[in-house]
Amino acid sequence: MIFQSFFTTVSNIKPDKLAELRHLLDNDINADLSNNKYIPFSKLPNVHYCRWCIVDSAKNADGSDAPPMLLFQIIFDGKREAFIKGFLQDFASGIDKIYQYCEDYPTQPTYESRYSYFRKFRRKEPLAWTAVRGGTVEQILKEEKLRRGIEVFLDKNPMQQEQPETIQQRIKAFVSNTPEYQWAMTPPSKPSVVWKLAYYSKLVLLILCGIVLSPLILVFAIFWVLLLLYYEKQDNKHIMPLKRELKPEVLKREDLLRQNQLTEYGTFKGPHWFRYTNIHILLFVSSILGKYKSTKGNLGGIETIHFVSWAIFNKNQNLSFLSNYDGGWQSYLSEFIDFAASVMNLTFGNIKGYPKTRWLLKEGAHEEQNFKMIVRAYQYPCQIWYTAYPKLRVKNILRNAAIRKGLSRKMNTQQLQNWLKLF
Repeated sequence: MIFQSFFTTVSNIKPDKLAELRHLLDNDINADLSNNKYIPFSKLPNVHYCRWCIVDSAKNADGSDAPPMLLFQIIFDGKREAFIKGFLQDFASGIDKIYQYCEDYPTQPTYESRYSYFRKFRRKEPLAWTAVRGGTVEQILKEEKLRRGIEVFLDKNPMQQEQPETIQQRIKAFVSNTPEYQWAMTPPSKPSVVWKLAYYSKLVLLILCGIVLSPLILVFAIFWVLLLLYYEKQDNKHIMPLKRELKPEVLKREDLLRQNQLTEYGTFKGPHWFRYTNIHILLFVSSILGKYKSTKGNLGGIETIHFVSWAIFNKNQNLSFLSNYDGGWQSYLSEFIDFAASVMNLTFGNIKGYPKTRWLLKEGAHEEQNFKMIVRAYQYPCQIWYTAYPKLRVKNILRNAAIRKGLSRKMNTQQLQNWLKLF
């Protein structure tokens, strides 16, 4: 079973080269993502999503202007180090062309110096969540093709009067006798025993540590909540009306596909040490819940996210939120308000400009218009955003996987009827 990996970097852009970099990304690469001469994504069959985003109006913690930055994230199948080494080697000329406009990039790059640069400017994601764990690009695309093929077969061979068992057998016979679909009769790969032991042993260890340290954790939690409440009162006294307007490029790049991306970039409030520690605690807890609870395309009630991650940049002064999701921006933000408003308060309440909160969990994101306004204010357009399956929603991918599994598993009558309803 192959799992997905994230790789995120942030590099400072040479101020006098900002316009040239923007032109390269917008016009030379984005104009033809699949077959441009720099980073042709058609030659990256195991990449789910990729983005390059220019962040040119962020603030430092003291309120001064941060340098213009280039944010890069790629999400792919397989192990991180092996993929990045191959990516930098196969597309060296394109990478050099982009990063020549960034500070500290080697003037005469070699494979080693290029790799060292990307390692240096990589930013680890305290929280990175995947909707379909183990769903490779190849598997997702093949299962979509399988579903379409079976539906064409059913349209040509009406079986409304047949018993569910008979319909299943005829579908299985069709798949087995069609060379391009025969692979689907083999059950999908599952995690190895070693992986499962490591996976669940970490959970057991966390639970045991929690039990042993519960008195200390309780005392720390009370102290920390009191600090949060104190700083909340201080924050509410100094919240200023937003002055920054939405960039027109954001709207121009939305709703072009069935999917969208969200790139948020905010600045920590003071005191810096407290906000930085607080966000790490919250993201750590959220990562545990995401890893062990939200495992089937549902993140706390939100069913439209493919991949989402948080990362900290600019000498730990800024927080980014990067999401790849289904549908429109309005409905996506409404889902956060409906299902995760309190989590948004605890997380983004550490960011300057966030709407007023009360008792940490109330108001804030619950105030829909204020919340959406702050999200828009700190949203950046992506000069490059690539998705390997632009027409597929999370629900489509999960449905296709369930169809494929049904070809090789035993089902009772009710399960079989539910399976047939997937077509």
